[in-house]
Amino acid sequence: MTADQGQYEKFMAKLSKSGLELQKDFSRLSPENQKRFMQEVNQRLKCFGHAVTITDILQSLFRGTSC
Repeated sequence: MTADQGQYEKFMAKLSKSGLELQKDFSRLSPENQKRFMQEVNQRLKCFGHAVTITDILQSLFRGTSC
């Protein structure tokens, strides 16, 4: 494994852990705040021509696929 590959693998492991923590924190939000969060995220993503849900993001992250 090259140094670049090792760096990438370490980053992805950290990102997965952060994703799990984010998923837990998101599930603790009230339904109103979950909706507000998703509206704000989607508004920002529209600038890039994308709109997704937290489920899409997390499934993509943990399956290793792109959105």
